[in-house]
Amino acid sequence: MKTKFTLLALSLFCFMKPIFSQTIPIGFTNQKAFPIPLSGIEKTNKTLLTQGGTKTKYVSVDASNYVSLAQRLESNADSVERVIAIAYQANFGKLDISNTDALNANIKALNDKRSADMKQVSAARKAAKGYRYLARTANNFNFFFVKDAIDAEMYYNGTLSDNKAKFLSNSLLAFSSDGGKASIYNEIYADYYGPIRVGFGALISNKQTPSTTTPDPNETKNDAVQRLLGGGGNGVFSFSYPILDVQSKNAFFVKLAASPKLALDVPKIGTDNSAYAVNYNLGVEGSIFYTGALNVLTFYTNFRFAQLAGNGLFYDNLTKTDHKSFNMNQLSFGFAITSTFRLSYNYYFGDGFVTSNFPQTISFTIIPQ
Repeated sequence: MKTKFTLLALSLFCFMKPIFSQTIPIGFTNQKAFPIPLSGIEKTNKTLLTQGGTKTKYVSVDASNYVSLAQRLESNADSVERVIAIAYQANFGKLDISNTDALNANIKALNDKRSADMKQVSAARKAAKGYRYLARTANNFNFFFVKDAIDAEMYYNGTLSDNKAKFLSNSLLAFSSDGGKASIYNEIYADYYGPIRVGFGALISNKQTPSTTTPDPNETKNDAVQRLLGGGGNGVFSFSYPILDVQSKNAFFVKLAASPKLALDVPKIGTDNSAYAVNYNLGVEGSIFYTGALNVLTFYTNFRFAQLAGNGLFYDNLTKTDHKSFNMNQLSFGFAITSTFRLSYNYYFGDGFVTSNFPQTISFTIIPQ
């Protein structure tokens, strides 16, 4: 199946113009049909927390279900933490102090065991916070509601991972329509700092103008447009703060976030050119989507409204002679399979400069879950 998807992606890429990569890869998760463990969370062996039951049941749940499960998780975590503390103190008091080398090794072993057991407690408390987020956002309208990193991760992904940091979270391969230029954009790293999501992405192009020739202005402009549509630049820092979350009873969702970006184009390695093109993208970005109970097929609309500005070289590359900031907006319509494979039609609008220089495109994006 994966091979078929890969072949489909490559066949689509061959006919694409440069394409836009969504800065913030929002996961399409139906939180109205969230899987609830059948037997919840149970305490076993008096020291560890394990998730009881291997099956999940897709049901329509409300805030009280999430609160109840969060309370059970928190209660069990507190109980297990007390057991761990008592066992640690008891074993610590039994240490043989006659042999210093053995004493140090035994203390390290006790500390390692306590740390391993406490990871289970931390995981349970983190899961409880995730369920409390679902309870708090079960209402239809939520505004400026994200408080910390766990809330932010739930907002963007719909689930919690073992680690906050995420690598290679948004991949895009693009070919120009003439087949002469290809680029790969990837959000290399993303993490959550309180309620703010911070990411860094990079774009690599195989098109290189020989240093012995004078760059063609049209070629330079086309490359600059491709970088903007392909992610923003060779290196892109993105920031995002959730603003709005709207949910309906029939799995219809709206998400909106403030998402400024800072992008730069580095000069080619091995040349004497040391000038950097820098652009600042101040905007809001969001998604409107409708997904089923099993999160297999999603229909969505992505949008971004932004104001772009940059240094002199940024405007020169775009052959924008007035060197003034411009309004660049995007509207996309598409569908996603398991939130990972996304095919969309993209339309760009704003200032006259945008409508005359940024073409309508079709994009295919892979966002690993």
